[in-house]
Amino acid sequence: MPFESPRKRIRFSHEEWLTPQKIADQLIQELEDKSFLGFREERNHLQGNLILRTLNGGESNSVLIMGGVGVGKTAFLNQVLADVTKERAKTKVVEDNVLVVRLSGWLQVDDRLALKEITRQLHLDNVVGDKVFGSFADHLEFLLASLKAGDQKSSKPVVFVLDQFDLFCEHHNQTLLYNLFDTAQSRAVPMIIIGLTPRIDVVEMMEKRVKSRFCHRSIHLNNPTSFNGYLEYFQHFLSPQIGNPDKSWKRHLKDKFLDTNSPGKKVLNQLYDMDSSISHLKYILHEALFQFLSDPNGSSFEPEHLEVAAKLWRPNFDEELLLGLTVLDLALAVAVKNTAFNKVDRHVNFEMVFHEFKTFVNRKCSMLNFDRSIIMKSWENLIHLEILRPLDRGAKVQNEYKDYIMDIMDLDLTKVVDKVPGIPLDLRDWAKTGFRESA
Repeated sequence: MPFESPRKRIRFSHEEWLTPQKIADQLIQELEDKSFLGFREERNHLQGNLILRTLNGGESNSVLIMGGVGVGKTAFLNQVLADVTKERAKTKVVEDNVLVVRLSGWLQVDDRLALKEITRQLHLDNVVGDKVFGSFADHLEFLLASLKAGDQKSSKPVVFVLDQFDLFCEHHNQTLLYNLFDTAQSRAVPMIIIGLTPRIDVVEMMEKRVKSRFCHRSIHLNNPTSFNGYLEYFQHFLSPQIGNPDKSWKRHLKDKFLDTNSPGKKVLNQLYDMDSSISHLKYILHEALFQFLSDPNGSSFEPEHLEVAAKLWRPNFDEELLLGLTVLDLALAVAVKNTAFNKVDRHVNFEMVFHEFKTFVNRKCSMLNFDRSIIMKSWENLIHLEILRPLDRGAKVQNEYKDYIMDIMDLDLTKVVDKVPGIPLDLRDWAKTGFRESA
């Protein structure tokens, strides 16, 4: 069964009631191969209109699957291929008659290595032997011709999966892409070429001769566009496919992670702000479930396990940087945060921030009343530490009026101000609630 993941393991029957520990163990096994949520129309199009027509009807096609890093392009394709396997099993089609060749732009960095990998995956090493070919095209044509068996419909169909398709466009003369698309267009062997890429301009990277042979079909995938969509994936990934979890498992997830004021929902919101990609959520949940299983005192899956997993996966270097700042630096950073909060583009300059800072000092915290020159030194320190990122590079603008944007999360700044000793109470409140002239 060429589309089945070798890591899939089933340990619990549908009738067995699962404890929280067994559920966590089961979810760890299922996470990697968890069925893709949503994109039903795109899945049906790729499966029914393209892949099955190639496998069953002997047609040849090409398609690009586009989406940002971590959106789940590979998971999406694997799910479609698994569905194709089930569909062909129902019709009692011999599954071994389908050949899948997977290439990666990171590994096959030139056409010679790609051709060698195609030969290996098609198990044609013995057929090629010591033959010498005049060109790349002759070599590839010989490999595909070796798969022919009678007419077009009885020949072995080939599914070519090109991960990081944009990197193959950087190969010299794009010889591999040209010959693959040309073979598909000539219908010598039934084949479908599926490219995976994070770049939306990849078609423009193709040479004219390659572009003319491409079918110009594309499927676009996106990460969840809202926090509610992110929560749907969270529920989906923590719902075991095998076994019958006790009702308390779902109720516990709702109370701890999904209710409006639940502690787990706040953690999930932070994760969503950092990285909304599905792959990131999978990695965090995988590590969090391991944390739960390795916790000797853990009787249930808690938000704390999620927090520990998030810190292990992505250490908060910004927080460590902020902990080394002086009280004045932190106060000025809070002034930047509050000034940017009122602006759509979040761009600030020194004069804006200085005005916000002095207003706060005069009304709330006189102990931070420093000269303008000292505050300017603190401003320059924030720039030097790259907490503030300049937007007017090379522009002839006075330093006080150059635009900057804060390159750290507001939440990290608020957390640091709240826990650093010696911070004035008014400054802690200002960091949490903000302060405006109208206050």
